[in-house]
Amino acid sequence: MSLKTCSHCFQTGHNRRTCPKRSVHRKQEDAAINKRKGRKCGYCLTGGHNRRTCEALEGDFQVFKWLSGKMRQATLDMIVEADLGLGTMFVQSVYQYGPNGYYKADRPFLIAGYNWHTVDLLTENPPNLIKAKLIGTCTRNMNGDREWSAGRLLRMLQRKAEGKPKQSTISPVNGRTAIGTAASDWLECNDLTSRHLSDSKDEYTKHRKTIFGGQGDRESFSVAPEVVIARQALGLDITENQYRSAQRYYEDPAHYGMWSKKFILTP
Repeated sequence: MSLKTCSHCFQTGHNRRTCPKRSVHRKQEDAAINKRKGRKCGYCLTGGHNRRTCEALEGDFQVFKWLSGKMRQATLDMIVEADLGLGTMFVQSVYQYGPNGYYKADRPFLIAGYNWHTVDLLTENPPNLIKAKLIGTCTRNMNGDREWSAGRLLRMLQRKAEGKPKQSTISPVNGRTAIGTAASDWLECNDLTSRHLSDSKDEYTKHRKTIFGGQGDRESFSVAPEVVIARQALGLDITENQYRSAQRYYEDPAHYGMWSKKFILTP
């Protein structure tokens, strides 16, 4: 694949707009021209730039990575605490093929690994986090490799604790065996990209509601407290409304629902 060539310095790897050899003054002139032409950023919906150079996206992506790291740590802690380590055996009902066609049967599985990359701020309980292998022989047209959510196995553990053995055949293994299976920089979220934050089609899109909360222009956002705390930790600017949101969180974390269940954020 050929690299793009800058029309200003004729070097590869960037274009004229992002050329490091062009002065700040020239770039500001280009931004003014783009604004007059009516160019609009698909992410923040303001003029004068595009998604690639959007400062709002840059800041929001830092927040997304920071909070995703917190979510990943909470997920790993949950796996370790619940003892859902490598080799954990559990029974699940699956379809298999027999003389009279397909039928449902209880088959034993072992936890063989984890899809750690599926965990981020937007996927609280990934449906394919747990990688499992069938114990025994696969029947015709049956796949011995399966994927399940950690939530499903946690419910099995809960039913077992409640004394419902028929619905909870599971044998936990030390959860610390799961720690070494994640990449060394997994908690730093270097595998995430800004593509996780979709473009806006209006002022109140799904990703804003999920990650940043509130509606209206960015200055008046009454955002979720964890976003404000992340911005404070990253040294990003916050508005007065955002500061008040964080203060309310410190006064009563439980008021904000799921975040207090996952982890308690501190200043």
